[in-house]
Amino acid sequence: MNPLNQRSSFLSSIVTGLVGWNGLIIVVALILGYSISPWFLLLLGSSLAIIQVIILRVLFFILHLHKSIVYGCIWGLISSLPLFWVYFSYFDTSLQNDFWVWLVVFSFIGTSVGGYLSYFYIDDQEINTSFIENDDVDYGRDAHWLEPFAFGAFSYLLVFFPGSITLGVYVFIIGAIVGVVSAALSHFSPDKWKNNFFSLFFLIAFLGGASGIVSGFLFRMYSGELYLNHYFLGAASGILTFLVTFIRGRVLAKKEQALQLTK
Repeated sequence: MNPLNQRSSFLSSIVTGLVGWNGLIIVVALILGYSISPWFLLLLGSSLAIIQVIILRVLFFILHLHKSIVYGCIWGLISSLPLFWVYFSYFDTSLQNDFWVWLVVFSFIGTSVGGYLSYFYIDDQEINTSFIENDDVDYGRDAHWLEPFAFGAFSYLLVFFPGSITLGVYVFIIGAIVGVVSAALSHFSPDKWKNNFFSLFFLIAFLGGASGIVSGFLFRMYSGELYLNHYFLGAASGILTFLVTFIRGRVLAKKEQALQLTK
């Protein structure tokens, strides 16, 4: 089995940390209007993600992260604070002027990553116990948890068509984050909504457009590089991301229903 199909595998945990730390650090940097290299932010986020995830995975059962999401959140927060202290004490960065903002951001990211590690493990274990021993475990739609990142990233690249590598990196990351949002709404919305044209149209057009407009705000500093208004491009990208994600979700839901009927 591909370890990335199992959300609680070690490799998936690393990916979870990389997405959480890199994505939110870049989002906040763009909200604050930083003119800073995305490579520096990616190096920062990746190093923090790898360190925190390794610590939490090594101590996973000792800290009882396998028992409750609450434990994951608590230890995620606790493990993020020393990382924040070390980074801001010993490294001269462009983030120093917003010390308290980044303290909140680091705390939130650390808490979220820890919570997700616990959630993915607990949820995967419930799936595992539903299968007879020696049977191949089928994680269903959950095995495709990484697809929305790609849907969002490439939808945004297609619509924004960035003219520079720097802008392209930011567009790719923000698109991936919007893809996660669309996946969450697709996953937790009732399947009957996705099977009804009017409710599906509302979810894609309204929620996708709204998410896209919010994301468009992040590119206000790069408006001079864009061929159309950043809000318009954001809305179009968000709608395309939601369209692809919801169609994919609908296909997977029907496939899952068909398999259940054959059992």
